[in-house]
Amino acid sequence: MASIPDLSKKEFSCEEPVSAERLKIAFDKSLSILGQSSKEALLHDLQNKGIDLDGTNPYSFKQIEQALENILGEDATELLIQRWWKALEE
Repeated sequence: MASIPDLSKKEFSCEEPVSAERLKIAFDKSLSILGQSSKEALLHDLQNKGIDLDGTNPYSFKQIEQALENILGEDATELLIQRWWKALEE
């Protein structure tokens, strides 16, 4: 599984739920380099894995990481999670 850098210094843990709204804002900000159509495709794939960022359920980064690894593999997931986590902290 991909590792998230130095979680001990974060304000929340990778297993603590975060609101879908907050995750979606960080997703849009951190993954803008992918372009809109790629982000939409990734959101659709996440939905198919049970992660609906347009919904009201909170998700942990652990849940997102597992879904992304099934979609993209370990290396790409690690890169995206790191960018996403950083944007969430801002």
